[in-house]
Amino acid sequence: MEMTPAPLLGLPQVPPLEAEARTELLAALNGCVFGREILQAGIVDAAPAALAWFVCRNGAAFAFDRLDGVPLHLSPADTARGVEVLDTAEPMLCALEAALGIELEPEALEQAAPPGAERILRLMPGKETCFYLALPTGLRLAPRPAPFSPGLLHHVPLPVTMRIVGPRLSPVEAADIEPGDLVLLGPGPLQAMLDVPGRSRLEGRYDPAAASFHPHRPAADAPAPAQPVPPQDTAKIPTAQVPTALQEHPL
Repeated sequence: MEMTPAPLLGLPQVPPLEAEARTELLAALNGCVFGREILQAGIVDAAPAALAWFVCRNGAAFAFDRLDGVPLHLSPADTARGVEVLDTAEPMLCALEAALGIELEPEALEQAAPPGAERILRLMPGKETCFYLALPTGLRLAPRPAPFSPGLLHHVPLPVTMRIVGPRLSPVEAADIEPGDLVLLGPGPLQAMLDVPGRSRLEGRYDPAAASFHPHRPAADAPAPAQPVPPQDTAKIPTAQVPTALQEHPL
């Protein structure tokens, strides 16, 4: 008997044009580089209440919750302190202007963001700084996708397939192998081949003890491969995801 899945209720509804605009915003902001830090951006429903907002002439506004590890407790009367904050944050603001194609020229320090600034983003360039950007929905943007940032790919799974070269068996011995049997391959390193989507097969050695794959060093007189792999590259493979058997297994 087939069961009809229950409908998902209570999910937020976003108009298609707004969803596209949010996607472009996040693509432009996530990956921006501020010095040694990589920006991480996300859209939130609201910013914390006790923040002072730098309101710009185009209706945008931004507020700092934490700057260089120091919590900020600004009020609209803290204009001198606000100038110091702007001087410290100038490189980040310039990067935001370039990423979004807008100007962030504050004219006032207010207790709240302008009423029309309904798109609120939380921006974190590293762990020491956190601030919020409020954008009017009618503000004309020219977002540019951020450059590729390898730091954003940490812990992102990549589907690969590894083939381990096992012992030679006669047809009679191979026919006796059944599901659940163990094939001892030795302590390693083992000769192996790694298939990664979008690139040619990599040949190298797999070390079961370290759960690491080491590509072979290309021969000096061999033609350079289309996508060379530096010899120091090592693919770290979780041991629990590597079954030991005499066949090809996805990791």
